[in-house]
Amino acid sequence: MTVGYGTTFRAYEIATGQPWLGPLPGFCIDEPGDLNAITATDFPWLSLAPHSDHDIPTAYFETVGTVVEMVHADPQWRTWWSRSEQRDLSIEIEYTSQPERNIVTLRRGTAWASFRRNGSRFRGLNKGGLAALAAADIQEILILVSTSLSLPTPPQVPRPVHAAPPTRKHEAARLRLEELRQRHRTRP
Repeated sequence: MTVGYGTTFRAYEIATGQPWLGPLPGFCIDEPGDLNAITATDFPWLSLAPHSDHDIPTAYFETVGTVVEMVHADPQWRTWWSRSEQRDLSIEIEYTSQPERNIVTLRRGTAWASFRRNGSRFRGLNKGGLAALAAADIQEILILVSTSLSLPTPPQVPRPVHAAPPTRKHEAARLRLEELRQRHRTRP
């Protein structure tokens, strides 16, 4: 197994807090000509942590991850984020029954964005609707981050081909179903 020295000792020191003492037996170290060959584009500037009190639908969860990966790799988005004074953007989305909220804070070169969204928004949506909702949520979140950090308007979030926004008829039926569920919960 071959391991790059610069990457190895940095990862070890960051992970353990201890100085690098050398490779373990069986590892061969390749000395790169320039330890600065690792560029800023090799490291993530955008991370996402979605979590919920209940299950997040698979189609939504996978689409959120895919969209964030596409945004992270897009040079247009990297240019947008380079206008920020922060090194990283860490987004946490909690899907719960509690009231929605948006908080963006700055700490140690990282913008921390915490969002709470109502978990009932997943009800009644098919895979295409869930994918469309995921892309729309990421767009909304990045616009809120942009506003909070006084950044220019962000580019359009890429939408996966299977993301199909619900029709008016479908949305009306979903809202009616939610209204009926709320009524049923409030009855003794």
